[in-house]
Amino acid sequence: MIQLNVIISNLDLILAALAILITVAVLARRGQIGLIRELVLSLVVNAEKEYGAKTGPIKKSDVTAKIYSMLPTASKLLISSGTVSDLIEEAKERMDETLPKNEEE
Repeated sequence: MIQLNVIISNLDLILAALAILITVAVLARRGQIGLIRELVLSLVVNAEKEYGAKTGPIKKSDVTAKIYSMLPTASKLLISSGTVSDLIEEAKERMDETLPKNEEE
């Protein structure tokens, strides 16, 4: 009964996670890597806000874990850790390029 209460009380989070998983799977299947890059960029920006500067390995580890938690099992076998790392690095570079522009405006 306690488990059912936990599920019911967290139903919105569970549904949101499922929606993200389904979205990532569909986008990956369609080859729309651009949208997946946007999701990774969002995770990178959120990690930057959460952990701040000089915590690179912690942020990368957190983003990697979140990416893998969103991926369906079959995709985890197809997407290498190197690809995930490359997507994170690319997102970090995009964030670094964008932030100074936003601060100037």
